[in-house]
Amino acid sequence: MIKSLLILALLALTGCVGANPHQDISQNQESTKQASDLKQIKDLFYEKLKGQTLTRTYGENTGQTKVIFENDGTFRGDYFGKIASDGKDYGLTDKAWLYYHGEEIHSSEFEGAFEITGAIDEYTYELSLKDFKITSKLGAYDDIYYHVDFALGLNPEASYLLYRPGCPIKDLEKNDRLIEIAKKGSPDGKKTRGFIIFNKTDGEIFSQNP
Repeated sequence: MIKSLLILALLALTGCVGANPHQDISQNQESTKQASDLKQIKDLFYEKLKGQTLTRTYGENTGQTKVIFENDGTFRGDYFGKIASDGKDYGLTDKAWLYYHGEEIHSSEFEGAFEITGAIDEYTYELSLKDFKITSKLGAYDDIYYHVDFALGLNPEASYLLYRPGCPIKDLEKNDRLIEIAKKGSPDGKKTRGFIIFNKTDGEIFSQNP
């Protein structure tokens, strides 16, 4: 049923290419239908994403950013990293090593929303990052920790894609890391498992199978 709904919506969404600015009544009706279909797609995926966690991490010393979806595409989350992860040095490592035999730790908490703005095909949707803000207070705390003003992978100026579960891996953007992560979580190496958000601008990936 879900697949049928998406196919019907996508047929309508792609039917407006090359529309004449002086639309007749039937074209106006088609535009209304397209808007209605896109709303159905948005509502469907917002509901499916609710409660899901998508994570950006690529292994040791790469940092970790978690996005936890709530209602209607809104999310909250947190970032955790070190100097090796993000290249920032706030001068706490000497103290951290002296007292804790460790290094300074970076973190932040944030909130925002991903809005589905269009459908590319049955499995791929355009996203826009809205109302993104860091909610943690900037600065040092607890000796070795530093609240930063960013979260790796999230950039309000970037372009994003949402891949739904079951997307053929061969149809993903040609990005080696994206394909590697998709195959890692795939049961058969051919289709994705879980949702994936791809930051096209910065080459960052959030997935349910990091």
